[in-house]
Parts: sequence; structure tokens; C-alpha cells
Amino acid sequence: MSAADRAKFEATSVSTTEKMLTTSKFLRKRIRTTTVSDILLQKVEEVSTTRKPFFRKSSTANSPTTTPTPLTTTTFKRRSTSTTKPIRRKLFGANIQNGDDKAICPMDLLFILDSSGSVQTFYEDQKKFLNEFLSVIELGENAHRVAMLQFAGNKMHKTEWPYDAYNNTMELLRAFNQMRHITGTTYIGSALNSAIRVLEGRRRDVPNIVLLLSDGFSQDDASFPASEIRRLANNQFYAVSITELSNRDYLTNLVGDADRVYVGPESEDLKNTIIDKLRCRA
Repeated sequence: MSAADRAKFEATSVSTTEKMLTTSKFLRKRIRTTTVSDILLQKVEEVSTTRKPFFRKSSTANSPTTTPTPLTTTTFKRRSTSTTKPIRRKLFGANIQNGDDKAICPMDLLFILDSSGSVQTFYEDQKKFLNEFLSVIELGENAHRVAMLQFAGNKMHKTEWPYDAYNNTMELLRAFNQMRHITGTTYIGSALNSAIRVLEGRRRDVPNIVLLLSDGFSQDDASFPASEIRRLANNQFYAVSITELSNRDYLTNLVGDADRVYVGPESEDLKNTIIDKLRCRA
């Protein structure tokens, strides 16, 4: 072999060797990459086959087993936040149901307040007693109505307001707080005659209560007008004296029943009795 041929052969051999080395490196890299990909793919497949789908369990009373039910979207309804109760009203003789769940019996009340000199020391106590009534009364044409008469001497009596004067409790209390002591002698008979005229404005189809606040020491005879008041239909006549120093017998003669006369601490019993009537509890 000539020198030229030998050189050509050696060059070809080197070139071939370099190509083989390059190919070998490429194949080793390809094999390594493929191996990693295969491993990752294998892991993904393992996770996919072993992971359980999310189910919501549902059970029935007739089946001991639990049947998986796919999760579904639940629609929630807004709950009503209204706490207002329905208002039910019936006219006269039946309870009225208001939003505070308090029963109301329609009723008229006439208060006859002694404002003479003999009650001066406990006049404010009498007003405090009445104020407790007025504070719980529900005014209205289909509920309660109140009239007020204040008296002292023979011609010293005043209708503070008739039955139909107020439909608002705050206005009534404002008028009541403006009442002042009159002073003078005590004429219960004259006061009851005026009360009979006020009673003409009462409702005939609802109960009426007449409440006389006095110590019972009168300088005139009140027997006849008292009997006229007792004869009124659908009417009850009571007497109360805030003080123990009172003429109980005379007051009993006026109202016609000892059980309707309340003296001193007994006045609390009368207050509770009338409030029970207003709230249909008696």
C-alpha cells in the first residue's frame, strides 16, 4: 500500500471513529431521557388508577348499604328575617292580638278623681296609681278608651277629657301630667251627676268601668247618682281610697258591693284586677 493510500485509509478510519463516538453519545442521552419519561408516565398512571373519585354518600331507611352519589350543586334559599307577627283583630267581645302578643279586650274606663282639700296630702299618690293604668292601656276605637273627671266642691268639677279625646297614649299621659290639685270641699254627689253626663259618650257594646278615687268623706248625698251609675248596662262601679283614713261604709253604699271597695294597700289588688280585665285575663 502506497503512502498516499495509507494516509487516506487512516483519515477514513478517524472519521468513522468520530462518527461512532458521536452516535454513541446521542444514543446514551436519548436512552436516559426516554427512561425518565417512562418513569414519570408510569407514576402518573399509578396515581390515576389508585385515586378514588369524590362521592357524597346517601343512605335510605330501607337499604343497609350506602350508595355513592356524585356530588351535586346545592341551591340555598334565603330564610325570611321578618319577625312581625300577623295582626288579628275582632270587634268587641273578643281578644285582639297585636304584634307584642298581648291580648286586648275592648273596654271604656271613666276615672273620677277626688281633688278636694281632704286628699291634698296624698293627691300625687292618687295620680301615681292612675298613671299605672294609663301606661298599660292600648288606646283605640277597637281597644280601650279613657275619660277623666276631677272634682272638689259643689261646682268645682271638671271633665278633663271625654272618652273620644285621645287615640295616642303619649298625648293622654301628657294631658294627665298637666292636671293639678284643685282643693276645696268634697261633693261626691255633684261629681257623680257630672259623671253620668260623661258616661253618655261610652260605647254600649263593650264593658265600661267607673273608678271613683276618694276618701269617701262627702258633704253631699251621692246615693241617687250612684244608683243611676250602677243601673247602667254593661257597667262596673269601683271605689278606691289610697289612704287608710277613709269612709269605707259610705263608699260601699255608693258602689253597692263591699267587694268593689279597696282601701290602702288593697288598691294594688284593684289595679291588678282591672289590668287583668284589660288584658282579657279575668
